[in-house]
Amino acid sequence: MLLLQKIALENGYTKIMLGSCASGIACHVLSATVKGHGYSLPADVQYVDTRWDVPVVLPLRDVLAQELSLLCELDSLKTQQLLDRPCRGINSLVASFVARLREENPSREHTILRTAQKLKPFSFNKFSADGYHDFLPSRLRPKDQIEDYLLEDDDVGK
Repeated sequence: MLLLQKIALENGYTKIMLGSCASGIACHVLSATVKGHGYSLPADVQYVDTRWDVPVVLPLRDVLAQELSLLCELDSLKTQQLLDRPCRGINSLVASFVARLREENPSREHTILRTAQKLKPFSFNKFSADGYHDFLPSRLRPKDQIEDYLLEDDDVGK
């Protein structure tokens, strides 16, 4: 992330959009939990992360890896497959575990993601009026933020 931030600052970019999909984030949630890095999970699973100088946006957060592969195939885009290596670490073990869960029930990755999303986001992950919400589906905004927005609109009319 530091390297991406350095490149973005050098080139004057205003946002970094990562291609992390639901499948990858589900693996990250489980491996971070196993490693004891659960404190940062609320920040890692949100659409927007403004901790950095250049904000990071995850527009593909709700798309499964299989869906993404199918879309790339339909658009005739080339994709790269990772080499199958023996499991040597926690990340590999978690990835194989999530793959087995996916075989039983493809919605498990979304379930893991929804469970992690219930963690209270940090202030730098909140939707704000500075335009980061343009990349996000409005149907997925947290209820308390929608209520705050509606209350602000009601106050304007008075």
